[in-house]
Amino acid sequence: LTNTLFRNNNADEGGAIYQRVSSFPEDQSTINTSIFRNNGATYGGAVYSKRSTLIDSQFMANTAVNNGAALYSGTNLVQHCLFVSNNANSGAVLAENSGSIYNSIFWDNLSTTFTNPGTVANSIIPGGYTGDGNVSSDPLFINKTLGDYSLQKYSQAIEAGTVNILALAQQDLGGIARPQYNKPDIGLHEYNS
Repeated sequence: LTNTLFRNNNADEGGAIYQRVSSFPEDQSTINTSIFRNNGATYGGAVYSKRSTLIDSQFMANTAVNNGAALYSGTNLVQHCLFVSNNANSGAVLAENSGSIYNSIFWDNLSTTFTNPGTVANSIIPGGYTGDGNVSSDPLFINKTLGDYSLQKYSQAIEAGTVNILALAQQDLGGIARPQYNKPDIGLHEYNS
């Protein structure tokens, strides 16, 4: 799925997307440059999936009655994503994840960010999180109120990402080449002065 908007969907599992458990590699999905907003479910407010790759996507104001307001269960890779204002009883962003999260921003989520995550690295998480390159400072968005999640000049997200996974995200959400400098920025947008 590319360039898709999922908004105001509800279900018991996976408010916007539910992907069944499968051992077939062809059943793995890739979600790229998509927006998940105001979705809800008991588990996985936006996405309930065992085998997905999520790149350059936004998860905003999704809710789960129990676990994983944005994501629930076993996502393989999350890269350059933004998670903001999600809420669940446990795991406001994701629950029971065994995959890897890189170069992503988790901000203003309304309960615990993770439940049983796999690798989390080079990401911004309030209060910090164990993992290489994680920081807890304000990402300094241009204007969160108006939905502009571009980075201000002095954001610590600039050049704080890892290059080890760049093959999957050569451009940012706006089509700007990544990286602009030596290393990619954390989040959806590369800072381009």
